[in-house]
Amino acid sequence: MIIMEQPRAKKYLTPLETASLLQVTEGTLRQWRYMRKGPRFIKTGRKVLYDIVDIETWIAKRKIQTQDAPGPRRG
Repeated sequence: MIIMEQPRAKKYLTPLETASLLQVTEGTLRQWRYMRKGPRFIKTGRKVLYDIVDIETWIAKRKIQTQDAPGPRRG
């Protein structure tokens, strides 16, 4: 019996993939890394990767509640 593995979802993104997802340039990501802004990143040698969970967390922290958006109301 042959068991086929399910393809694993990609856990890490390259700077190019991350820039595309965030709709910024790779140069912007590079500047953010230098200034210690933007999503957390992993650096091993010269290779830079972004964990998808860190990107999603970074995006979620930037949500801004507006008056028209549904959500908890203050009394």
